[in-house]
Amino acid sequence: MPHFLFRPHVVRADESVSSPDPLLDRVTLADGSERVHIPIQRLSSATALQVPDGDVDVTPAAALIACGGGALLGMAMLIREAGASLPSADVVLTRRCWRLRNVADKWTDLKISLSGGDQSALRPLRDLATLDSLTVRSPEGEAAVPRGVVVLNSSLSDSLTLRAPAAVTLTLSRAAANQSLAYSCDLLPVDVDPWTDRPLPRYAVGPVEEVEHYL
Repeated sequence: MPHFLFRPHVVRADESVSSPDPLLDRVTLADGSERVHIPIQRLSSATALQVPDGDVDVTPAAALIACGGGALLGMAMLIREAGASLPSADVVLTRRCWRLRNVADKWTDLKISLSGGDQSALRPLRDLATLDSLTVRSPEGEAAVPRGVVVLNSSLSDSLTLRAPAAVTLTLSRAAANQSLAYSCDLLPVDVDPWTDRPLPRYAVGPVEEVEHYL
């Protein structure tokens, strides 16, 4: 089964961090009333991404993530060639998250922002789909996400059009409590080689003298 092993850093109120390892296999994108799915192999937690030459569209999204011990709330960037559809996007899922139960009753106070170059976009989560429309209820009555699923909640109108190289930063904030999560990703042009003079391969660790090869 195609899957993605997510390694979040779940930030508690006292700023301590836990690190569960939920296995994800389904990405659902909610844009208004529309629901579409993105192939799981497009999901990563990269801090740098190669993109084609030319303009790329970057759309911020709130991310609701299935996890043992309670769903997580994080962020994601949907990155694609300018004008391409959202289901064709590469999705960068940020590793810094909150437990959804700890912020669910503050949903209307939360804002997500995206900045890159000299552009920025800011969106209160209350302007997106409601939390009830994106989640199910656990037996304990908490907002929950079915096993293996990440739900992305976005608005296409918040997209920024950028050209690599560019640094993009996502922030999820709750001003009333002075709390925020931030995550950055560098967009790099795929046709530019970062090596000016690319060397031949070598052993990274291990023998420094000649060794006998058997293959």
